[in-house]
This record gives sequence, structure tokens and C-alpha cells, in this order.
Amino acid sequence: GGLAVTRRAEYVFRQLHTRRIFAETADPARSASLMRRLGMRREGVLRRHVLLPDGSPADLHLYGILQEEWQADALPPR
Repeated sequence: GGLAVTRRAEYVFRQLHTRRIFAETADPARSASLMRRLGMRREGVLRRHVLLPDGSPADLHLYGILQEEWQADALPPR
């Protein structure tokens, strides 16, 4: 869920000092809303890049967030 992903992102940015996190999905209808809630931006689409379990090709949607974007979103409201 969202809380687990949020905690993982916080650890990666604050403890590991990673500059960027990215995620990819072939099913944006199910995953895109979570990625946007986490502050990620859609960065692109790799057309017909993956095969679904039934063997049909699907687009791969890429999302990402930079450390400074995460820090800005994580600041408490004033």
C-alpha cells in the first residue's frame, strides 16, 4: 500500500541519499494514482516494451521523483 511505499521512499532518500526513485508499470490504471499520490511524475512511455502474461505487447509507463521534490512534499504545512 501507500504507507509502505512512502516509508520505503523516505528511507531511500534520507538514509541512502539516493537522488532519484523511479517506478514502472504496464498497468497504469491500477498503479498511476498511487505513484501520483507519492509525488511521482510521469516521465515517459516505452511503447510495446513488455509482454503481458497472455503474450500480448504492452506499453511500459515510467514515473519518477527527485530527492528535492520529495523533501519539498515532505515538509510540514506552515
